[in-house]
Amino acid sequence: GIVRVDVSIDSGKSWQTATLKEGSEQNPMRAWAWTFWELDIPLPDPLPSKIDICCKATDYSHNCQPERPESIWNLRGLNNNSWHFVRVSLV
Repeated sequence: GIVRVDVSIDSGKSWQTATLKEGSEQNPMRAWAWTFWELDIPLPDPLPSKIDICCKATDYSHNCQPERPESIWNLRGLNNNSWHFVRVSLV
């Protein structure tokens, strides 16, 4: 089960911890479903034209998702659980 989710809006330079929601009450030894989370993050001032958002989760055994997929890469692309990145354009 997931015990922590961290979110960054500066490509992983700094992190804020999200609040776990539905799914966080699962038995950590038998949790295979989604764990929802939410976080309000203040935007930088002045506002940049783009923000790189990324998130990573930590499980009950304190395993954290790898930053990049290279260490877990395989030919079929299965089991890629590296950090998720999204670039948002602010126009």
